[in-house]
Amino acid sequence: MPRVKHMMGVCMFADISGFTSLCETYSLKASEAESCGTDKLTFTLNTYLGKIIEDILKHGGDVLKFAGDALLALWKAEYGGNLDDLTLLINKAIICSIAIQEECDNYMTDVGV
Repeated sequence: MPRVKHMMGVCMFADISGFTSLCETYSLKASEAESCGTDKLTFTLNTYLGKIIEDILKHGGDVLKFAGDALLALWKAEYGGNLDDLTLLINKAIICSIAIQEECDNYMTDVGV
């Protein structure tokens, strides 16, 4: 039987905008026999997500789960924490999300998407 563990924290969900278009472009380039395809898509995705993960860890969060082009991050409060602790975590998550937007908003790949 599954156990339930209660905790306080802040979650952030991040999804890559334009990922479908990126996949289609790499697929089209691969079918045109250009040096492209799944390897380059994987490299691009890993590079992009790597930047996001670095920001999350730098701001005290942890990555809980990946789902395709998305991820779920958590800033967990200490056991027995109070609302001041939660406010601090909310601020960390917001600052992190702004840093991610500033760093990744106009990210360009080798296929221009």
